[in-house]
Amino acid sequence: MDNGEIKLKRGEVLFKEGDPVDKVFMLKSGRVNLFVDRSGKKIEVLKVQAPQIFGSEAILAHSKHLTSAEVDSPV
Repeated sequence: MDNGEIKLKRGEVLFKEGDPVDKVFMLKSGRVNLFVDRSGKKIEVLKVQAPQIFGSEAILAHSKHLTSAEVDSPV
């Protein structure tokens, strides 16, 4: 069975603001920045540091991502 584990490098994007929410993320290592884009400028909302689960509230609400998520250190 595939557990869905992925490895990402710094700068890779997990999801973008406005994308439909279809996953919950469990960060086992590294750090992810959550940000919004306003007129081409990234405004950081939150840094998620391992170990952490994120995205669970949004998936329960069947909503769209309110932020983008970019890898800050390898995960």
